[in-house]
Parts: sequence; C-alpha cells; structure tokens
Amino acid sequence: MKKPLLKGLGALSIAAVLAGCGGSMSSPLSTTTLPATQSQVISPDKCGHQHGVSVRPCKVTLTVSKPAATVTAKGPSSGTTFVVRDTRCTARNIATVTGAGSTYTVTAGTTMGSCIAKFVDKDAKGHPIGTAQLSITNQV
Repeated sequence: MKKPLLKGLGALSIAAVLAGCGGSMSSPLSTTTLPATQSQVISPDKCGHQHGVSVRPCKVTLTVSKPAATVTAKGPSSGTTFVVRDTRCTARNIATVTGAGSTYTVTAGTTMGSCIAKFVDKDAKGHPIGTAQLSITNQV
C-alpha cells in the first residue's frame, strides 16, 4: 500500500516543481533588470580627474536662457598651464571652451548634443601632470 501512495506523492511533487518553474519565468526577467536600473539610479555622478587636476563644475547644461557657463580648472601646482581638448565639441559645433589660467567659458554651439572636454594640466617643462573632464550638454 505504501508504494501507490509514494508514487502519488512523487507525481504530485514533480507536478509542483514543474508548476513552480512555469510560474517563475517572469521572475528572472524582473530581477535581472532591477539591479541594472538600481545601479543607474544609485551610482553617483563622478567627475573625471587625475593627479589633483579638477574642473568645477564638472558638468554644464547649456540652455536658451543660459547659453554660456563659467568653469574653474585647478591643478596641483600654482601657475598651472591647461590645454583644453574639446575637438569633438568644436567639430560637432556643440560647444566651444575658451579661456586661460584657471577660468574658462563654455559657450553653446548651434548643434544640440553632448560632449566631453578634457583639461590637461602640464608642468613647467610641458609634460602632462593629469587631466580633468568637463561634461557638456547643449540643449539650445
């Protein structure tokens, strides 16, 4: 008598496992998309900088009401010389970066979009010390 009962329980167990598998098909999709969404929301916006070189603010959004912004670049030594590399910004006419010393002006171009300008700090001999990134978004 025990054998039919065990066969019945075995069949019931298999059916329950299969039913559980069928019901969980949507679950992995939601759990795999959730961490990606959380990481995008949770991860802080970081400014790219290296060896004490920075630019503040490190992100600017240019709009019709504010088509220009001023940023300040800093390096580890006084008398810092910066080279601004914004070829993508300029080539696509998204924005231009002009200035000298530690103060620079970012001006909107005629094309909407985003680009990154790199500020390269050089020592007295012209050797690169480090870089900082400025993220530019043009909404004009």
